[in-house]
Amino acid sequence: MNKNRENFIKYSNDLYFHHLLVENERIRTLICQELVSDRKIISIKLKNAQQYGKNFYEKKLILAVDDIGDIYNIELQSYGLNEEILVRFELYNAELLRQQVKQGEDYTSAHVVRSLIISYEHILDNAPLYKCHFRMVDDEHHIVYPFNCAEITIIQLEYINQAINEITSFNQLMYLFKNEKTL
Repeated sequence: MNKNRENFIKYSNDLYFHHLLVENERIRTLICQELVSDRKIISIKLKNAQQYGKNFYEKKLILAVDDIGDIYNIELQSYGLNEEILVRFELYNAELLRQQVKQGEDYTSAHVVRSLIISYEHILDNAPLYKCHFRMVDDEHHIVYPFNCAEITIIQLEYINQAINEITSFNQLMYLFKNEKTL
């Protein structure tokens, strides 16, 4: 097989990852369902699958909306992350929330925004864990903010072995990502 083609058909390639999520609703739904534990997602539609940036090879953004209107931002990070990039994810969520409500409207009508970052690198110094789910919580009293509208989940593929005993379809997909299995 041609080396360029071999490198393209890897889950860690941004263009391949983008194509996989745009073209395969089952995989999109599987990934989004991992972020929702209290209900089954009936359907998931692409909201925005366009490229951002000027260059064809730059990262692409996958936004999906489920059957009740919740929004999902799915990203793959094949390089190390730093504080600036982590803040960018928070700002994406905030902007997606802001876009949902026009000035003067009821802010409680905004749907939840969930971001999933699949990372090939260890990025959370204080959390050597496979899956970390973040939302607003009072640290002192361990009380979850009652109207969490933005959530960020980070999958650190470096720690996939922590999920080996929990063989779900999602974890199997992450195992393929981690081990760079080609199609």
